[in-house]
Amino acid sequence: MQDPESTPAVADRAPRRTLHLPRQQTQILRLPDVMSMTGLSRTAIYTLVGSNDFPAAIKLGVKSIGWYLTDVERWLASRPVANIGAAGKEAQAAALKA
Repeated sequence: MQDPESTPAVADRAPRRTLHLPRQQTQILRLPDVMSMTGLSRTAIYTLVGSNDFPAAIKLGVKSIGWYLTDVERWLASRPVANIGAAGKEAQAAALKA
């Protein structure tokens, strides 16, 4: 336990700094949202984060993390588009008509 005389008074403490982020950067996604957006499993996301191939998570609390929406969107935009071929395009068109 600290000595009360050695503990600084509230007025003596340095003021807390507030981090002001741009408005679009403040929306935070939790893991289920990231999994839904990317189509990746939990393991795949953590593997990609570990290899610096996916945006790093931010710490929200003692046992919680999240990702900035803009970081995940930027990562998705950087991914190559799959070539699904003619059969895939026909199936996709049929699904859209239904």
